[in-house]
Amino acid sequence: MSDKNTHSLSVLVGINITMRRKMKDWTQAELAEKLAIGTDSLSRIERGVVAPRFPRLEEFAKALECSVADLFKTSDELLREKLVDYQASTIDTATEIKLLAERIAILSKQINKN
Repeated sequence: MSDKNTHSLSVLVGINITMRRKMKDWTQAELAEKLAIGTDSLSRIERGVVAPRFPRLEEFAKALECSVADLFKTSDELLREKLVDYQASTIDTATEIKLLAERIAILSKQINKN
């Protein structure tokens, strides 16, 4: 795998960790404490500067209440899931706005990395 592909995966995982952390309304310090890592380490992971090893990915997934595979999902996959959830249930306007804001944040990070 090329360095560019590895970097892209690191960024993708970092974006997903950041998004899921923010969905729980946790600060970096709060998540870092739950994982017993430093906030500087968490910041590097969220920015995609470094990629967490597999055991650490499992810890992230457990803390964020998702699967490890969820941490590798693209924004398109996440949006499709959200749309299925949206269609399966009625959500209020505030939740709909939050979902759109999350999508904008994901796309913005992807655009800034390219």
